[in-house]
Amino acid sequence: MRKLDPLIKGVVSAVLLTCGVASVPAQQDYFSNWPMGDSPQEVGKRVAEHFISSPHQGNSIFYGEVATWYGALTFAQLTSDKDLQAKLIGRFDPLLPGGAETNLIGTRRHVDDEIFGVIPLEIFLLTKDQKYLSYGKEYADRQWENPRPDGLSSETRFWIDDMYMLTILQLEAYRATEDRRYLDRSALEMVAYLDKLQQPDGLFYHAPDVPYFWGRGDGWVAAGMAEILQDLPADHPQRARILKGYKRMMAALLRFQGKDGMWRQLIDHEEAWPESSSSGMFTFAMITGVKNGWLDAPTYGPAARKAWIAVAGYVDQNSDVTSVCEGTNKKDDLEYYLERRRRTGDYHGQAPILWAASALLRPRVLANSSQLDTDPRVQELIATLHLSVLPKESGYLGLIGESAQKVSIDGRQLPVQSQVYYMLTRDRPTNYLHRLESDDTHILIEGGPVDYFIFHPDGRTEKVTLGRDVAHGERPLVAVPGGCWKALRLQPGAAYALMANALSPAWTPDRVRIGEGAAWVKRFSGTASWATPENLRAMIGPNWRP
Repeated sequence: MRKLDPLIKGVVSAVLLTCGVASVPAQQDYFSNWPMGDSPQEVGKRVAEHFISSPHQGNSIFYGEVATWYGALTFAQLTSDKDLQAKLIGRFDPLLPGGAETNLIGTRRHVDDEIFGVIPLEIFLLTKDQKYLSYGKEYADRQWENPRPDGLSSETRFWIDDMYMLTILQLEAYRATEDRRYLDRSALEMVAYLDKLQQPDGLFYHAPDVPYFWGRGDGWVAAGMAEILQDLPADHPQRARILKGYKRMMAALLRFQGKDGMWRQLIDHEEAWPESSSSGMFTFAMITGVKNGWLDAPTYGPAARKAWIAVAGYVDQNSDVTSVCEGTNKKDDLEYYLERRRRTGDYHGQAPILWAASALLRPRVLANSSQLDTDPRVQELIATLHLSVLPKESGYLGLIGESAQKVSIDGRQLPVQSQVYYMLTRDRPTNYLHRLESDDTHILIEGGPVDYFIFHPDGRTEKVTLGRDVAHGERPLVAVPGGCWKALRLQPGAAYALMANALSPAWTPDRVRIGEGAAWVKRFSGTASWATPENLRAMIGPNWRP
């Protein structure tokens, strides 16, 4: 085989890079070496275990309990705590259709009730049990049964709380199905609320007719933006607007953070009392921004650390969070907000502690969305392996070599095999739909995971994940037979994925078809839960064929 040495050299170089021979410049770690008892593992475990034994609050499952449940599930997943995860799922099962506690589920077509669907969707993400997916999707789909003329949900009411309540359900549906329409709905709502409610200083009034910066109301906003930004691809049309709004808000919060690390019940009133639920939400949003590179780490890292230590101090000996503002409807009255009562153990306060603990446990992403092309790791691989942008399909490609042996194809002699490097990054996360006549074998060198969407000539579809977590169904090698269509998508949260591809027989430009049109979409729509017309069109991307 000709040019085999460069392939071996490239793979060895990549392995050495992975092992740290060439490393990304170190960033100061603001999120370790915690005071005794304040580590996210300790605090999160206490609050999550306490939730298991805590009763429902009120006559129904309200949004605060949903948010706490969601936080506990993400914490269990990040700590690989299977026992905690099983208990959290067991707590939910009586709420499945036909269960003993279904009378506790709200039935209004209202954001406060529909958010219930987040729990089964998150459980599906952990278990892959279809009954949870079907149950959760009912709530997400119902929310858009009768959209407004502007495309927004009929449940839109322009209360800032909705910037979490509305968006997180659609976002979880996207995470569970990878159907782009759910992500687009969430982004559309977020931008509409940003345009209508964000004030010049970056904060948000409780409602358009209530000119007060109520802490927890703004907390829902901060959390909602931090959640969706983790999933929006760099090329999404709404990402830049949401990121701009998020950064403006974080800058304002930095100015109003107290010397104790907390934020006040009314953010801009020093006479208001330090409030734990809003402070926990801001802490989650700020940690997430630092870890994803959206915020300047030397500026926001110390503030986020100070905030976590402060809010952790509001968890009492019973694992209840203290100084939580009671439920608050909007009212144009300053004293109304200043005189709100403080609660202990209210789920409004338990939830953000778990979100922030989870954020601290998530790995740091190497580059933010505005600096993706300058990610040192990506740039090093591009330079070392001589990668360049692949037109139309997108991603980065580098030639390795081809076989000296030949095979006869359609009356001409082609090399038995050719090899290339291929890389997806946060700035180019999608390999758009195409069909190769050659068999195409992808081997993961580093990074990932990457989702493969494969469409067979006989009408079958497959979704396969290229990654290293074999125990959870990922594969380190994906083989796509010749004649199939395929599209690749870097999973949210992954910085990049470098692969080596072997094509048999060798690739030639006349034996590839890039893009498809309406007939193809119609043919494969509905063949899998993710194969919606919207998602299939997104896979075709800019290569739509009329």
